[in-house]
Amino acid sequence: MPLSICEISPDLFLADRKIAEDDVYLSEALLHLVQENGFNAVEFMPVMEHDDADPYAVTNFFALSSKIGRMEHFMKVIDTLHRNGIRVILDFPATFFRKKSVALPCKRQPPL
Repeated sequence: MPLSICEISPDLFLADRKIAEDDVYLSEALLHLVQENGFNAVEFMPVMEHDDADPYAVTNFFALSSKIGRMEHFMKVIDTLHRNGIRVILDFPATFFRKKSVALPCKRQPPL
């Protein structure tokens, strides 16, 4: 079977909900959406802490976005998808860097 990927922005999918408040809702709603439309994989846009306007402007590569919820609850969502035969891809923008000094301090130093 060919790979059919549904790209999801957890921030937009949940709107003002958080996984921490209702991981069952996300698991069931996402699973229903994916299966109903014939997808066999889900790609989550960056789930790390990021700028409000741009999910690719990651501010913390080591933390799940507070807009999404707690790691334990996100893990349950991933487990639910896997148990139902849905592959999961996490978009990891390792080569994107913010220009704002919040993520990378701007110091006047010579290049490495």
